[in-house]
Amino acid sequence: NEELFQIVNRQIEKLEKTLGPRRTFSMVCECGKKHCLDGFEVEPSAYQRVRANPLWFFVVPEHEDSQVEKVIERTPQYLVVEKVGRAAEVVRDN
Repeated sequence: NEELFQIVNRQIEKLEKTLGPRRTFSMVCECGKKHCLDGFEVEPSAYQRVRANPLWFFVVPEHEDSQVEKVIERTPQYLVVEKVGRAAEVVRDN
C-alpha cells in the first residue's frame, strides 16, 4: 500500500507540474493501512526533499506505525516517517 501510494503521489506531482507552479499540491497518505485514502497538502520543496530518500514516506498524523517506522518530521497536515528494520530492507529491495 505504501509503495502504491508513493507511485500515485508521483503521478500527482507530474500532473501538478503540467498545471503550472503552485504553493501546494494534494497528496494521498502513504501509510500501511489497506483502505486509507486520507489526503493532505504539501509544498513542492518538502515533497522533493522527502522523495530524495527512498526510506521516507508521507503519512497523516496518527497513521504512523512505530513498529516499522520512526517519525522524522511533524507538521499539522502530515508526518514524514522513515522505514526501519525489516521494513527498510523491503523498501531497499524493491
